[in-house]
Amino acid sequence: MKIYTKTGDKGTTSLLGGDRVEKHHPLIDLYGEVDELNCFISQLIAIVDENKNFTFDTSFLRKIQTENFIISSLVSCPKSKWEAFKLKQHDISMTTSLEESIDEMEASLTELKNFIAPGVSLEASLTHILRTKTRKIERKMTVVFIDDEDFKLVLKFYNRLSDYFFTLARTFDHLLKKKEIIINLS
Repeated sequence: MKIYTKTGDKGTTSLLGGDRVEKHHPLIDLYGEVDELNCFISQLIAIVDENKNFTFDTSFLRKIQTENFIISSLVSCPKSKWEAFKLKQHDISMTTSLEESIDEMEASLTELKNFIAPGVSLEASLTHILRTKTRKIERKMTVVFIDDEDFKLVLKFYNRLSDYFFTLARTFDHLLKKKEIIINLS
């Protein structure tokens, strides 16, 4: 099978259900953002796994990627076709897992009393990029699915995921013994 189909040469693309939409359609934009987030997660995993200065288990980041792929498939397919395509549904327990991970990481961090610069180390800086990408997905999801009950749970997942990335960034700087840069606003 060839990677190119030429079916998108005129500015349209197919959703998973077969419907064709323009490439700037909000659904395409949304799942493109989820795809981009997954690429940045892969980059972070590669950087962390290569770093010999500390050890960090990246398996939970892979679970987050898997959940992003599941959500992307749901976004790219009309709900009426989810069952026919046997799409996995969003794992709502992932939100709880994120909260538990945040609590665990926060136990080893100093209490945050000020704004901080978004990361000192490469790992933390990239993780803050993941945080802002996640917030962008959240914003776009509220435009496309604000009245959809299924996606309110997905929105909650992304809200918590951005908190997870914030805490993970602080954790990376802590593990690497990097001092956070305090931002004084007064």
